[in-house]
Amino acid sequence: MPVCINEARPGGKIRYKWVDGKGGGFYLTGEFIELTPFSRIVHVERMHLPDPTPDNQVETSFDPDGTGTLMTMRMTLPDAETRALMLATGMEHGMEQSYVRLEGLAVKIALAPTIIETKAQHTAVIRLSIPRAEMMKAFGPAIEELVAVPIAQGTPPQGSAFAHHLKMSSGIFDFEMGFITAAPVTPAGLVEPGHGPASKAVQAVYQGSYDGLPAAWGEFNAWIKANGIAPAQDLWEHYVIGPHLSPDPTAWRTELYRPING
Repeated sequence: MPVCINEARPGGKIRYKWVDGKGGGFYLTGEFIELTPFSRIVHVERMHLPDPTPDNQVETSFDPDGTGTLMTMRMTLPDAETRALMLATGMEHGMEQSYVRLEGLAVKIALAPTIIETKAQHTAVIRLSIPRAEMMKAFGPAIEELVAVPIAQGTPPQGSAFAHHLKMSSGIFDFEMGFITAAPVTPAGLVEPGHGPASKAVQAVYQGSYDGLPAAWGEFNAWIKANGIAPAQDLWEHYVIGPHLSPDPTAWRTELYRPING
């Protein structure tokens, strides 16, 4: 999406452009009509494919819904034929995927941070030091090996996977991916024996898509600082409920841990 112009004021212009990296693409133009802070947006938009489609008036409302917000988008088109042509493009599926991803970005600290005592545990781990962008590509093969090796040695992994980040930088992730095991594993392939230490730590529980984890960590670290806690350099993520248990990203639960110095 190389162009994203959004002048959020009455009369403000809208222009979005999408490209596929292969020379293809399309764009959208529009104008804002009305904006009521925190509750309602009305705008007009048209697609250019490359010829412009008839104007589509869009009213978006935001209403309280329990602990969250219900967003309702109502589109008004000039006639039934235009509506049928728009639905035939399948655009509603792409919109749904976008809003599911957006919802995952919303920070949801499901349980308030608490101070806990962790107990010492055996683990099987793979140490990785990779560019941040390659983490998801490395995740699958690492998990497969971390499951296969302990099973072959008669001490199958317990529970869900964790990541132990030894240090954080803007471009590189230096971390251990692993599982808890009942007994030490013997080194095999990339798998090595590890341990979860007995220590005091501050813990929070995040619920939502993994896309929202950076924002969740930001909120968690802000809470730690505001409460005068001195955390160690490393941090832990325990993927208690993830795609291995639920296809719904809004149901995923990740436990966040920062060991406490001293």
